Amino acid sequence: MVKRYLEDYKTFTCIAADCPATCCSGWLIEIDEKSIDRYKSLSKENNDFKENVDFAEECFKQKENKDCAFLRADGLCKMQKEYGEAMLCYTCDMYPRHIEEFPNVREYSLSASCPVSAMQIVENTNYLSYLTEEDDEKDAYEEEEYGQFNDALYGKLLEIREIIIDIFKTENKKFEEKAAVIDNCMKKVQEDLDDGFWDGCEKAFEKIDGELSKTTLKDYVDDLKLMNSLEPLREDFVQWVNKAMDYFSKNRDEEKFQEFEDNISDLDQIKTNIALYFIFTYFCGAAYDDYVYSAARMSIFAVRVVTVLAFKNWIENGDACVSEILYKFCRELENSNDNLITIRQELDETYYQ
Repeated sequence: MVKRYLEDYKTFTCIAADCPATCCSGWLIEIDEKSIDRYKSLSKENNDFKENVDFAEECFKQKENKDCAFLRADGLCKMQKEYGEAMLCYTCDMYPRHIEEFPNVREYSLSASCPVSAMQIVENTNYLSYLTEEDDEKDAYEEEEYGQFNDALYGKLLEIREIIIDIFKTENKKFEEKAAVIDNCMKKVQEDLDDGFWDGCEKAFEKIDGELSKTTLKDYVDDLKLMNSLEPLREDFVQWVNKAMDYFSKNRDEEKFQEFEDNISDLDQIKTNIALYFIFTYFCGAAYDDYVYSAARMSIFAVRVVTVLAFKNWIENGDACVSEILYKFCRELENSNDNLITIRQELDETYYQ
C-alpha cells in the first residue's frame, strides 16, 4: 500500500475544550453502520444512546443551538469521557483526519475546517509538503468497490498534480500569476481529455498561448458569489458572506485591495499553502468523475474566497483573521459532501465560459 501524508498529519493533537470552535456543533454528524448497530444495542438499557441518537437518520441529535447532543457545557464529549474513546463513531474518532482512497493508495490530510489545522496551514513559513511511505498492507476493497475510478486518468492526475505543485512553489512570482498559468493550462488539459487525447495532455503546461489576463478584485468577488450555491450549514457564516457581497457590490476599490495585499505579512505564502492543501487533498479525486479542471480550480476558488473575506475583515477591524476565516469557510465546504460536489459542478461551468 502506498501512503501519502500531508505534513503535520501524524503529529496532530486535538486541543479539545481549548478549541476556539468545537467540531461538535453546527453540522449533523453521520454515524457509520458498525457504530449505529452498537448504539442500538446499548439504547435498550441506556437512555444516553436512546435519547441522543437519531437511528432513522443515522446521526447524532442536536440541541437547539446545533450542538451535538453529547457535547457537554465544558466543551468535552460526554460519550468519550463517560464511555471511552472506543465508543466514538468513525467520524468523531477520525476528525479532522481525512483519507482519500484509491486502489492500493491512501492519501492522508487534516481538514482545514479544524482551527488547529487551519492555523498550521496559515502559519507555516514553508510551502506545504507531503511524504510518501509504502508498506505490505493489502487493500481491503475489491477493484469493483472503487466504482467509477479511472485508473488511466489517475496516473495522469498524479503527473499533473506534481506539475501544479511545482508551479505553486515557484519563487519570485505572485500567487495570482501562478494561479493564472494553472487555470489556463488546466482548461487545455480538460479539453484534451474531453477529446480523447490522453497521451501527453500534461504537455499543456509547456507553453502558454497569449497573454494571461490580470486577476482583479472582481474575480475574487465573483468566486465569493458561488458560495450562494452551497447548502448553508452555519447561519452566522452565511450572513457574513452576504454582508461581504453586499459591500463589494457597491465598493470595488482596487487600490485599497492592493494596499491590503501589501500590508498583510506573508499573504502570498498563505495563499499558496491554502492552494497546496486543496490540490493535495482533492485533485486526484477527479479520477472518479473526470471533472479535472474543476478539481484544480477549486484550489484557486478557496484562496479567493478566504482572501476577499479577509480583506473585508481588514477594512472593518484592521485585522485579516485569515486562519479563522479559513476554518469557517472550510466548515461550509468540507463538512458537507453535497457542497463539495456542488462547488465542483459550479466551477466546471466556468470552464465553458
